[in-house]
Amino acid sequence: MVDADGVKNAYAGQMRDSGLYFDRGSRLYRNMSLLYTVFFFIDPFNKNQMWDWIWLAAVLAILVVLFIGVPYTRGWFRILLFVLFFGMGFAYLPFNSSFGGYFVYPTVTLAFVLCDMRKMIAIMLAECALIALEGWLLHGSVWPYGLAIFLVLAITFPLLYSAQERRASARLQLAQNEIENLAKVAERERIARDLHDLLGHTLTLVVLKSELVERLIESDPASAKHEVTEIQQTARKALTEVREAVSGYRSQGLPVEIKRAEHTLQVAGIAMEYTDVDASVQDDVLPEQESVLTLALREAMTNVVRHSQATKCVVRLVREDRRVVLTVQDNGVGLGSRGAGFGLRGMQERVEAAGGDLHIEGKNGTMLKVSLPVKTRGDEAGRESAVVEQVSIAVLRKSGASA
Repeated sequence: MVDADGVKNAYAGQMRDSGLYFDRGSRLYRNMSLLYTVFFFIDPFNKNQMWDWIWLAAVLAILVVLFIGVPYTRGWFRILLFVLFFGMGFAYLPFNSSFGGYFVYPTVTLAFVLCDMRKMIAIMLAECALIALEGWLLHGSVWPYGLAIFLVLAITFPLLYSAQERRASARLQLAQNEIENLAKVAERERIARDLHDLLGHTLTLVVLKSELVERLIESDPASAKHEVTEIQQTARKALTEVREAVSGYRSQGLPVEIKRAEHTLQVAGIAMEYTDVDASVQDDVLPEQESVLTLALREAMTNVVRHSQATKCVVRLVREDRRVVLTVQDNGVGLGSRGAGFGLRGMQERVEAAGGDLHIEGKNGTMLKVSLPVKTRGDEAGRESAVVEQVSIAVLRKSGASA
């Protein structure tokens, strides 16, 4: 089974730790912004001193490494690199008056890594305050320090919105991936439950008929041949049902399943009593609900034949208030110490997914009761409209919060 939480956490960690720079286009656009470092050459060019060029070369080399590498680090190491990233600007700006644009690089990088907008704005304002304080303490020219503050505010604020958009897109992709994985898990569980119900019931019938053939093969060869023919038909039908279960079309309806249950119990020598108090009950359920009731009846019949040692089984399908109730009760040995197996657990999951309840008693025989709410197609349409409305409201609220 796919661990959906693990997928979610892994994807969230990738989104957080890599700074949202996944695609080639984003990396190319970001790396091209390093071309603006050409303006850092203005002051060393005017001074034309060797040590100015050496210091500029060293600073640019560190800048490129930090700018490209910091988003892919994590934890305390990332924090230390950001301290170095910002600190290098404060250390070198007094010696290069054309270096004011440097502060845009660490600030923009932090904007795409830090998810908290309020913290990001606070850091930006603190950065601008420190730039102004350094210029005042060093009696520096207004031009380089003023330019640094202007560029930080003018360039970083718009990019904050872009970072939020990318983060929202990443969260949407995360949600889509999670939905896809959950859908795959649910489909695998459905197939496992349906195959258990289908094959469990069919193989039980095959075993019963095979035992009957063994008893009849010498005393009544004609009847034995007839039973063998029915075994072949049952096996072919099982193959068809397995294919339908894998495809998702597995229910032939309650009437067919009731006749099948009667035949199975008859072969097992168990008398069946079927009571349908309200003849319109089968018309009150949707196809999905009928499928749940059908598979519940099939699993119940399998358990009666395999484990109950019963001589009589009563099946009731009635409508109580606004619920359809299926009850299967036998006069066998009860559950005893067996407890609920895979089939009953699968039945419970299926019933609960349909909004119903499953109740089992195993003292005097076994009594299984499935209760589902009556739903019309109008109710389903209304429920879908309500869900759509709720999703729309949530999206609007999310959009408002992001704005």
